[in-house]
Order: sequence, then structure tokens, then C-alpha cells
Amino acid sequence: MTEEKNSIAKALLRAQQEIVGVDKESRNQFQQYDYTSCEVMLRACRAVLHKNGLMVRRGDCDLHQTGNDYHAHMKFILMHPESGEVFDDLVVWPVIQAKGKPLDKAFAATLSTSLNYWLRDLLQIPRGLDEEVDQRDDSRYDPNRKKTISSAGHYMLALSEATTIEQCYEIGEQIRNARILDAERKELRKAYTARLRQLGGEK
Repeated sequence: MTEEKNSIAKALLRAQQEIVGVDKESRNQFQQYDYTSCEVMLRACRAVLHKNGLMVRRGDCDLHQTGNDYHAHMKFILMHPESGEVFDDLVVWPVIQAKGKPLDKAFAATLSTSLNYWLRDLLQIPRGLDEEVDQRDDSRYDPNRKKTISSAGHYMLALSEATTIEQCYEIGEQIRNARILDAERKELRKAYTARLRQLGGEK
């Protein structure tokens, strides 16, 4: 009886069947949500991929600018040495700069985040309904307040990524002068104070 030849599709199917989920071991203290870090996702996915004879690597990666927006164009490659089969996947991901996150740092973050999500899609890993857009509670969404909400979210993200007391002070000054709702400013002040204490600032 002829032995059935293995293939990249069969190996990937076995990998998808074996991996059930990846724990959310990290937490964003400022926006109060749990998430799976790229390191944990990579470790879990690499183990099940290698077990089934699969390898992953990033191919070409270029930074493209359109107006004031940047996008990373990259190729992820899935390889199956036993059969010699290769699967290429072109991915385009936004590069988002923020206060305290210049272009080089934003680009590096995009590389990690895009790999995290690509591995999740490749292995069809569930992450929980609370993180899915179609399950989010948008009952109080107001399109007329989109700019205000985005601004408040921008300051919250900048605070969570501040690495020095000076950066925190600068963000705090921007919050004081920002055109946002009083309730949002109050929450941002709490996050500002907490981050400042973490960095060894005001007690």
C-alpha cells in the first residue's frame, strides 16, 4: 500500500485541530482589558506549527506613505519542508504614530502586532467574543462625537506608552488643554496620576 503523501494543507489542518486557544496573560491597566502578548502568541503557535512540520517566516517588508498615513506592506511565508510546498500571504497593516511613539517605534509595533494577528488567522485561534468588533456594545455610539472620543482614546494610549516622567508631564498638559468632555478628562486625569506614580513621580 502506497503511503499517503503529506501536504502543507494537511499539516496546517492538524495544527489548527490541535491548538485550542492562547491565554490572555497581559493586561492594559489604563484601558482595563486583557490581551495576549505577541511573545506568548508566537511561542504557542511556533510549538504547534513545528510539531506538524511547518515553518513560518516574514519575507519582504516595505513602508509606504500616502499623504500623512503610513502602511507596512509585508509578506508572511508558511513552509512545509517535507513536501516542499510554500504558501505566501501579502499583508498590509497601518503604522500609527502617537505621542511618544515616533515612526520607527510605530513601525516596530506594527511588525509585532501584524505577526500576532496573522498567526491567529492562520491557525484560526479564538480570542473571545469580548474582543470582537461585531460583538462590541455600540448602543451609545454617536457619530457626531467621533472626533472627541478618538482624541480621548489617543491620550489614554499615549499615557499607557509613556516611559519617562517628562513624557507624562507633557501628556498631562495636553489633557488639560484638550477639547474633550469633562467626564473623559476626569478619567484621563486618573490614568495620568496612576502612570505618573508608576514612573516614580508624584506620590
